Amino acid sequence: MNCKERVIKALEFRGPDRTPICTMHLPTKKFLDFLRTAFTIKTDMFMTSYIYKRKKLTKTTAMDVWGAVWASFGNKGEVVDSPLKDWSGLKGLKVPNYLNFSSILFVKATRLLFKKKFLIGNIPDMIFSLGTFLRGFVQFMEDLYFNPDEVGQLIDIVVNLNLQLIDKYADLGLDAVMGCDDLGLQDSLMISPEMFRKMFKPGYEKMIKRAHKRGMKFILHSCGQIKEIVEDFIEIGLDALQCDQQDNMGVDELNERFGGKIAFFCPVDIQTTLSTNDLQKIYEKSRKLVRTLGAHNGGFLGKVYPTPKDIGAHEKSIQVMLKAFIEQED
Repeated sequence: MNCKERVIKALEFRGPDRTPICTMHLPTKKFLDFLRTAFTIKTDMFMTSYIYKRKKLTKTTAMDVWGAVWASFGNKGEVVDSPLKDWSGLKGLKVPNYLNFSSILFVKATRLLFKKKFLIGNIPDMIFSLGTFLRGFVQFMEDLYFNPDEVGQLIDIVVNLNLQLIDKYADLGLDAVMGCDDLGLQDSLMISPEMFRKMFKPGYEKMIKRAHKRGMKFILHSCGQIKEIVEDFIEIGLDALQCDQQDNMGVDELNERFGGKIAFFCPVDIQTTLSTNDLQKIYEKSRKLVRTLGAHNGGFLGKVYPTPKDIGAHEKSIQVMLKAFIEQED
């Protein structure tokens, strides 16, 4: 069974020979180490993206492609100046050009380099998170109630942009797309399920359906406790939920309610497990994910957390996790 077949069978609950894994984020110090890792570790998946970067303004601030100014704090950052301060600027909002020559060349190169892998294309902007960046978090939350028409127009702009990006990824031969939209706090959604269904669910559905129409899978990263809307994502066809925390929702509950209905693409919980560097705990939790979420003739895909140094995870901890993911039962 090759890498693509393994991933697709896991996503479609059709019996992969083992848990697929994505190791592209193993910690490395040099690009050559990254390439060495890429070709020696049994990774089934890789990710690629259109090229974009922030314009440096000062030592600690930079402007993104939408005009939002970010302040950095080490590896962390937050928006300190939102470009859409007034809704009157919506008509003149400049949509970034991700489909430039360099971007397309890079995606083509990664498809050629990793032609035997299941290749996932990154969608840079998702509808909830981008709204908070462009308007400011507090203002955007108020907008949902006081300016829903304008929010709807902004969502349409982002969705239409993403439909173009999805189409181009399909043209370039990718296997899936993935977007990141953090919708949860530690113990609850940021907005009510009703607000999600009214304002955001239709946009997600359009993007997911377009990916499926073009023969690709759709994966969504969302942090926090979002179990109240997982059934909504299942209803509109989301293939996999990428979550770096599972314990705040409960692995057993996720399995009982959603196992076999949607795939999960995860490391072990980064807060309660991976960051502890307790190798026995990491091993046991990794095996539990395989034996629960992955026990539906598929349904679980393992991955490395993208910035392990930020949570203090050691390379040995990551290696133990990956080995536990692909270990076969006796």
